Amino acid sequence: IEMERRSGVGDPRALSLQSTNNLIHISTRSKILVFYNLFVAGAEDVERVQDIFDEQLTELDPRLHVINASITSLGHPLPNIPNHMIREHIAEGGDEGITLHALWNYCRSNNNHETKVIYLHSKGSFHPSEENDKLRRFITEGALSEECANLPDTCDVCSSRMSPLPHSHTSGNMWLARCDYVAKLVDPFALNEKKLPKQYYDTDERCHGYGRYFFEHWVHSHPTVSPCDLYTGEEFVWGYYRVPPVPFEKSLQKAPRFIFNRYDNPNNCGVAPETALGRHIKDYKDLYNSSVDDSWWGWEFFWNVYLPPPSTKKVATKKQSVQLKLKMERRSGL
Repeated sequence: IEMERRSGVGDPRALSLQSTNNLIHISTRSKILVFYNLFVAGAEDVERVQDIFDEQLTELDPRLHVINASITSLGHPLPNIPNHMIREHIAEGGDEGITLHALWNYCRSNNNHETKVIYLHSKGSFHPSEENDKLRRFITEGALSEECANLPDTCDVCSSRMSPLPHSHTSGNMWLARCDYVAKLVDPFALNEKKLPKQYYDTDERCHGYGRYFFEHWVHSHPTVSPCDLYTGEEFVWGYYRVPPVPFEKSLQKAPRFIFNRYDNPNNCGVAPETALGRHIKDYKDLYNSSVDDSWWGWEFFWNVYLPPPSTKKVATKKQSVQLKLKMERRSGL
């Protein structure tokens, strides 16, 4: 199946809906469909981006993945895409939101716990660098791994590394997720359509997950998310600092797997625990008009910072413990 629009911007929403309807019929239920965002700036970049494309897509495992990957091609067309892959070519305009919207639509039509999706993109195609190459290989390996494909029922997003700071995200934005979780997320088109609170589209702010950084935040943005990650080493937590080489040893575990201070790095945006906690709670309210229940991963994470304060009253949950500690700090002026 090949769907191409060779010029103009048009309505990418309509194109994505058409593509999604076709994907529903051809997908193998027991295998995982890969959504791939491809960008080529110009003809001079074709050879280099072809290498990136081949590097990533040749890692698809026919035991785990639907080989008919869904590819959204932005900018200059890449000529050597296998004929069996589903293609949409958008010659002008567009960003990751188009591919994520197609993935989101697919999950809304396949809204169940067993259906999974993978999101990949041609990281480094626009800004070629060694650090982009290293991060791309690291997060691609995790997203396509057998460990993520076989994630336990207690996880609904899996990646090489999930970080709770400075906002919930996977640096580089490649991951596997369950469709019943993805279907809860806000429409990725809401960013460019300015249907989100103004701060999300008004500026690019990496420390808050605003602007173009929203897409990196998107898959972990819902208060019910139950994330897992794979990399056991503590030296890499987010950004580009100390990205591990591939292949890397994998051990799937609930995320975040480290205590708060382990997520500190030279570019940590200066996020204090109370600031990070407040941002998460505000994000859930702004994006979903929702609060968090006792099962939220953040209560465990912040409880390790705010150990139960001295009190004669029994603290029933870690949520109550964190809230009580924050209240005591405010009263003492800390």
